[in-house]
Amino acid sequence: MKLTRRRSFDDLRRAYEHLARIDILEGALYGPAFCDVSALAALALNELKSGRTREAADLLCAAEHISFAAQAPGSYASAIGISDELRSAIQAEFENLLRRADLFRKELSSPRHDVVPEVCARTLQMAQEAYAEELFSRALELARAADLLAEIAVRSFAAEPESIAS
Repeated sequence: MKLTRRRSFDDLRRAYEHLARIDILEGALYGPAFCDVSALAALALNELKSGRTREAADLLCAAEHISFAAQAPGSYASAIGISDELRSAIQAEFENLLRRADLFRKELSSPRHDVVPEVCARTLQMAQEAYAEELFSRALELARAADLLAEIAVRSFAAEPESIAS
């Protein structure tokens, strides 16, 4: 019980920290990134009201990744040059995140988070586009968000009592 209680407090703290950073970053967002971050933040606030602090913290973490991706400049990374070793490490991480997101997306998703699969799919597409353009920082942030969103959808489906009975 003590561990669960502590986890809940840690998740509540995480949610608060992510929400504070999103509050700072959101002012510079526009278009689909603004809409996705706003939708995820609204979902997270509902999760907080329902006492699901882990879900809220993870939704806000994904929103934060999307926020950073939207503002990631492409010029700094290209200015320093990317060694073959770094390129390999980036590629391995990117492929791992996409693989995990795809595995989770093949599972059922929760009706409680109806917007999450849509945001996840859009985020995956944008990650692949950014990677193809060699905007690696943006691609990795988006891939991390998609991975987390896919995991949230699967985890929340498993927690839905009515979905287990079906």
